[in-house]
Amino acid sequence: GVSRTPVREAIRQLETEGLITTLPYKGAVVTRVSEEELEDIYQIRIALEARATRLACHNMPPKDIEVLEQIVANMQLESTEGRAEQSLQVNRQFYQYLFSLSNRPQLFELTMNYLDKANRFRQQFFYDESQQQHTVQVHVTLIALFRKNNIDDIVAYTSQQLHYSLAEIKQICVSATS
Repeated sequence: GVSRTPVREAIRQLETEGLITTLPYKGAVVTRVSEEELEDIYQIRIALEARATRLACHNMPPKDIEVLEQIVANMQLESTEGRAEQSLQVNRQFYQYLFSLSNRPQLFELTMNYLDKANRFRQQFFYDESQQQHTVQVHVTLIALFRKNNIDDIVAYTSQQLHYSLAEIKQICVSATS
């Protein structure tokens, strides 16, 4: 009951996002998870997010910390209610707000682009309730660090947590393809 045009557009969009590959004489197939791609995305995220976070901390008055606290409260609610997809969206809002404080539009765009690229892998990660709670706790810790305004500790903690996420997602992706 659906015309071919919206289906073609949807397939084209999924291909653009790297989620499917169109093979001659076979059609569209789901793109395999590449551990190298995952590693590259996370190494780029670590570099970009360290820079964006460092710049954001220089421009963070208490009212911005309060906004981030409210976003974390929303994420906690979504997680407690078992709404993984919504929790992931609120997680994105947290980073969107944080990175916007860097006041660097190019850096913001790149950082959000790589956060979105990681969503392909992070979605599986977010369906584990303990990982959602871990992410909420990471944000709570970040907010406490923002209040202390120790930028080096904030950047180190952010990098440490991205390395943790990479390791966890690798485990999920490797076990899913075995």
